[in-house]
Amino acid sequence: MIIEHLCVDCTSCIAACDAGALTLHISMDIPKPTDETLLVLPASFLEQFGGNVAPEQVLGVLAELGFRNTRLTEEWEDALRKAVLDYAAQAARVRPVISPVCPAVVNLIQARFPSLMEQVAPFRTPLEAAYEELTVPHVVFVPVCPSQQSLLKIAAPADKG
Repeated sequence: MIIEHLCVDCTSCIAACDAGALTLHISMDIPKPTDETLLVLPASFLEQFGGNVAPEQVLGVLAELGFRNTRLTEEWEDALRKAVLDYAAQAARVRPVISPVCPAVVNLIQARFPSLMEQVAPFRTPLEAAYEELTVPHVVFVPVCPSQQSLLKIAAPADKG
């Protein structure tokens, strides 16, 4: 049994369950793209298919599925990295400064180590920043972990995504 208020969306419980009683339910529905659809995905998504599948091949398959417009989250990841480094360089900061790049880590800190929250840099995750910035009519985000999926569900107003 998962204790909801203690869950940080890290999936460690699934890996630790020898009986296989815990599973992750993921929708395998692929949205129908239009010509205006923008697919936003992390670069790591393109690299996860092994050395025999080049990122260009993955993008090609996505284009065949109708996702011709893609954008990687690297620009938001780079912006967060720079912002956290600048924030940490300010002399009055409590050390260490923790980057909010991973929603599961931030969730863990909130749930188990709330006194460390003041050390989390006050910035949005790359996925949140991309979500807020992109205003095209139809954006499809590819989360790479359950915590990112939860983050998108929380961020999604009824009229978007």
